[in-house]
Amino acid sequence: MKYLAAGIAATVVVVGGVTAGSLVISDNKIDEQVDRLTTVAEQSGFKVSVEQDTNTWLSRQLSLRLTASDGSLPVPILINNDITQRPWRTNVQHEVLLDSQISDPTMDPELQALLNRYLVDRPFLTGTSQISASGNYQTQLQSIAVNETEADWSVSMSPMTVDIAGTVSGEVVMQGQWPGMNVASQTESTQLNIAPVSFSAEGQSLASGLFDGTQTASIESINIQIDDDYPTTFVLDALTFTANGEVVDQLYSGAMTVSMDKINIDEETTSMIVDDLSMTTSFSGLEAGNYERLMAEVAAMDSTGVPSAALKDEANVLLKNGFNISFDDWHATVNDQSVQLAAQLTVPKNELVDVNVPISLMGLFPMISASADVTIDAGLVDIPELYDPMMGLLMTGALISQGDEYVMNASLENGRVMLNGQPMPLPF
Repeated sequence: MKYLAAGIAATVVVVGGVTAGSLVISDNKIDEQVDRLTTVAEQSGFKVSVEQDTNTWLSRQLSLRLTASDGSLPVPILINNDITQRPWRTNVQHEVLLDSQISDPTMDPELQALLNRYLVDRPFLTGTSQISASGNYQTQLQSIAVNETEADWSVSMSPMTVDIAGTVSGEVVMQGQWPGMNVASQTESTQLNIAPVSFSAEGQSLASGLFDGTQTASIESINIQIDDDYPTTFVLDALTFTANGEVVDQLYSGAMTVSMDKINIDEETTSMIVDDLSMTTSFSGLEAGNYERLMAEVAAMDSTGVPSAALKDEANVLLKNGFNISFDDWHATVNDQSVQLAAQLTVPKNELVDVNVPISLMGLFPMISASADVTIDAGLVDIPELYDPMMGLLMTGALISQGDEYVMNASLENGRVMLNGQPMPLPF
């Protein structure tokens, strides 16, 4: 089902793209937008194809099929768009459903029938779009609600709603809400509860697949309880994600932050509580056009397994342009023991690199700068699940004792690697 979830996320993008393609009341513009969506989907590991396209002067029936490029999405997603065109406005009715029956020999037959009833036999996502003559549009999408009991299983799921407003120049504002779901099985003594989920975006989606603006997502809580021979509890509280990005002179820079109040894992042999987790990663120097071409070639390699000459060319552009990545503020508390990390990597602009000539990377190495600083409370070694990896780091000298803490300070500058104040020998 994880592939289905990824497919549904891609579906929202495709539906919004069809709407944007209808902004100018022209079949050619719609066709151009479908071509663009195909490219963006490929960068995300999906394939968009036209299933049916019936066109008259005032209306058009356009059905798109969404599949995973590597075949990992076993059931294709079908996106039907009923487009009605008028000189003053275009209306689009959207329907999304699975294109064939779910068939998995390992799945409970009654659960399989339930999924078919809600995902195949009727649309699980519907919506409308209205596009004005000026090109501005409003889209509302809503998923189905589920409240079912099938023998041992009970499923209750609230509808998700998505509101999108956009302009002809590409600016978009999106707000989404999902109250959550609850799944329970008496026989297997299992219960899953997902509390409210929200997501938003404000900015501009670029042809490269990058987003110039702000995106956010949050989950209030996830709770999994399994009360069988091996009782297990998993609780996640207040997960949030924020991403900001902008393009200046064709160069993309941005930052992503993931934070979480608590994760509690409790099973027969493991008990761990992670509090106050926060991870911020920033980057700069990424050329937008290079990213678009590179992702397209990476997607093509997923299906062939062989890196193309074009992929190597784009990798050369990436390394020659240079970039910077910083892990600015990573910290967490594990069973009341603190862990902190800060790191950065800078690859400078250069004319040396050629991935077709591996030895050229030797010339780049002295130009790269990097650093990493880690501070860990000494009590972390007393947590059974972390004892072995912690002792391994201590025995190799990667971590050293400093009062009540273990620390690591590593750096790379002018081709010289230092670890905790001592030079590290290199194999070249």
